[in-house]
Amino acid sequence: MSADILARLEAVASRLESYAHAVASGSVSSGASGAAASGGVPREVEDYDQFYNEHVVPFVNAAKKSKETEAIGSWAERAWGFVRTAIFASKQSKKPADAALAKFVEPLSAVITETQKPNRTIPANHAKAFGDAVVATSWFTQGGNARAFAQDQLEQVDFWLIKILKEGKDSGKADFTEFAQKLKVLLQKQVEFIGDNYRAGLEW
Repeated sequence: MSADILARLEAVASRLESYAHAVASGSVSSGASGAAASGGVPREVEDYDQFYNEHVVPFVNAAKKSKETEAIGSWAERAWGFVRTAIFASKQSKKPADAALAKFVEPLSAVITETQKPNRTIPANHAKAFGDAVVATSWFTQGGNARAFAQDQLEQVDFWLIKILKEGKDSGKADFTEFAQKLKVLLQKQVEFIGDNYRAGLEW
């Protein structure tokens, strides 16, 4: 049964990826006509899209402004993008068994693992801040503790953000300041989003 559920989840992820490519290429819109072309996008996914566009995209853009942190921007796109896949899948399938769920979230696990590896290009405090921040994208695996989990990660990241802001002020690097500010807002708004929409966690 778990293998069957996993197959359905993978099929959902594949369809969602195809839809995302269609939106990116302009062959369908991301609004009502796009929903029709894709067979209908659940309201929960549309709500997440709004959160993503308003808070994830600005951080991604800030991270990609610098060669030092552009990898973080790419990781952020992959990690928060996968949360969309999970929300979409939850509307199309019953909750999989633990083993199948672990298999399903492997793309997200891979991103988190990548962020923990030493990287001499990325400034140390930026790497540590994002390494803690990206873990929060697994909130949908935490059941009713989802909001508290995301809040805990935000509080851990704060330590590093303060250091980045000080570095930015001392060195006059505006990109450091923008990086820290956008990441802080993203994580704060993520906690709000979870509290508003998933108080009991992601329901399958």
